[in-house]
Amino acid sequence: SWRRIHTSASSRDTITGTAPCKTGGLWIGWSNGLIYLVRDTSVIQNIPTHYGEPHLILDDGKGRLWVHTRKVIFTVSTSEGQQLRIVPFVQDAGSPADITPPMMLDHENNLWLGTWTKGLMKLSDRNLYHIPIGRRTKTSPRSGAVADSNGHIWTGARGGILELYADSTGVW
Repeated sequence: SWRRIHTSASSRDTITGTAPCKTGGLWIGWSNGLIYLVRDTSVIQNIPTHYGEPHLILDDGKGRLWVHTRKVIFTVSTSEGQQLRIVPFVQDAGSPADITPPMMLDHENNLWLGTWTKGLMKLSDRNLYHIPIGRRTKTSPRSGAVADSNGHIWTGARGGILELYADSTGVW
């Protein structure tokens, strides 16, 4: 069975991204630039993005959403009763223009982004690191990614599963 959840979105608006909420419910991004938090059958929070359609959404479990709109990556506070603060991460030289899933946080709270052509990108302390897995494996990430307790990143790719980790010199 199914049921319709009524929102303030118009009939022309479409869902552009979803993510599970760490405290229960579902974050839903819309083509009108809004992100709704839905629990049970109710919209309980509404966050405007100001940067376009939220395509990738990630809840860090610490009161922040990471959002990618195809133009910028930014964080939004999810705390109720607190003013929502948007901190854009504008694409600098070397930033990937072709971001695609996966988008995930590792055990050190670093953001990982998949790209169609440049392998994985790691955003750590506002620095962007490029992990060029395509050259070694002749493929790029094509599905979700997870980090294990050892800090290794696992992702699906054309032809199999990739395990990525830094060696003793810090090279991925």
